Amino acid sequence: MDIRIKDGRINLEPRKKAFVFYTGLSYYPNFFHCETGWHFDLDMEFGYKNHMEQLHNPLRNMGYDVSCAIITNKDNNPKYAKYLQMYNALDMSYDSEVSDFEIESMINYFKVRYERFDAFSFGYPIQGFRFLTIRDPIPAADIYIFIRCDLNLKNPINKLNIDYNKINYLWKEEGIHNAREQGITHADHPNSGWSRHYRVCGNMLHVVNKKYIKSFLTHFWLEHCSMQAMLRDCDSITLEDFHIVCGDKMYDSCIERQPNPIFSHSRKKVEK
Repeated sequence: MDIRIKDGRINLEPRKKAFVFYTGLSYYPNFFHCETGWHFDLDMEFGYKNHMEQLHNPLRNMGYDVSCAIITNKDNNPKYAKYLQMYNALDMSYDSEVSDFEIESMINYFKVRYERFDAFSFGYPIQGFRFLTIRDPIPAADIYIFIRCDLNLKNPINKLNIDYNKINYLWKEEGIHNAREQGITHADHPNSGWSRHYRVCGNMLHVVNKKYIKSFLTHFWLEHCSMQAMLRDCDSITLEDFHIVCGDKMYDSCIERQPNPIFSHSRKKVEK
C-alpha cells in the first residue's frame, strides 16, 4: 500500500504488482553451446546481483511489488531449492522436461498451419513449453517480465524503452546467420525474417501487460515466431499491441555473433 499526502489528505493507493518469470536453464555445468562450439558453466547464482540491481530494485522504485517464479530445468537440479530461497521465488508445479514427441508434434502442427513457418528456425522450444504444463494459477499482476536465468542486463529496466501497456520484444531479427553478407542490413529488407514473418528476438527478455498474458503464455514456446503466431491466432491482437524496444535496429540473439545494447550473459566459458 502506498501512503501519499494529497491536498492535505492521506491517500491510500494499492501498489502495482510485477511478476518475474525466470526461464531457460538455471544450472548446467559444462553446457555445450552449439552456436559457438564452446562450453559454458551455467549457474543462476552468477546473475543474482545483476538481477537485483537492474531488475527487482528498479521495479520497486517504480512502485511495484515484485514476486517471481523460476520455470527451469528443476529435475535433478542440485541448486533448485537454493535458487527458490535466494530469489524468494514461488515454487510452482510444472513439468521440467517435455518429450521429443510432444515438441515435434507441436512443431509439425504449426508448420501445417502457417505459411513459411519452417523457413527459419524459431528457437529452442522446451523453455517455453514448460509454461504450457504449469498446474498452478498464474499469480495476478499488472505486468509480467520473462527473463532468461543467465541474462545480465546492461542497464536498469526503468532505463529501457519499454511500453508497459503492451507486449514488448527487444528487437526485430533478420533470422539468417549470414544476413549481412546477403545485404540484409535492416528490418524492412524483403528477405529479412521480420519482413517475411515478424521474426523477433528470442526468449531473452519480455515485458507483458496483464491483458495479454494468456495469449502470450500460449505462444511463448514459439520464441522467434511467437509474435507471428499471436497475430494469426488472436483476433483481438494487432501490430499496435506490440512494442519493439530497439525500434528498427536489428541484432542477433547470440551475443557471440553480435553484441547488443540490452544484455550480456552471466554464464562462464569453460577454458580447456
